[in-house]
Amino acid sequence: MLTGLAIALAFGACGGSDRSDPAGTASPDARDSARVRLIQCLREQGLEIPDDIGESGAPNVDADALEAALDGPCERFRGQAFGDLAEAGTSDAQEKMDKYAQCMRDEGFDFPDVELGEGPPTALHELDRSDPEFQAADEQCADLRVTPADIMGGP
Repeated sequence: MLTGLAIALAFGACGGSDRSDPAGTASPDARDSARVRLIQCLREQGLEIPDDIGESGAPNVDADALEAALDGPCERFRGQAFGDLAEAGTSDAQEKMDKYAQCMRDEGFDFPDVELGEGPPTALHELDRSDPEFQAADEQCADLRVTPADIMGGP
């Protein structure tokens, strides 16, 4: 199962844009629309994705099913929704990710380094997000948690 952080990374750090927006130049409205279509597509594939994924974190989602959906029927929406990670702000998001990972390690979890643009490492799948100790550590490090807005820019 993926943690909320991992699913955010899966959405935002899947790698560049698709053919319909090769330069990552879609307007904010177009990206918002594509994000809605991406979430709808993932739901059609049987994944339970909340409407407020960027705000409330995310539920545990089967990693293989998410990967299959993002690499298959939902792939066309991924690039439209998130653009190219080479855009401004990626280095700030990476720095924040590094600090979050270190915070989680400081809280006693074997939290892996995550490189944006490479997708979530396998070790993230092994973390039990339902563990009260993990939840407490995640809350302690919440200000450092990377969100899709950090990766894409925006509020």
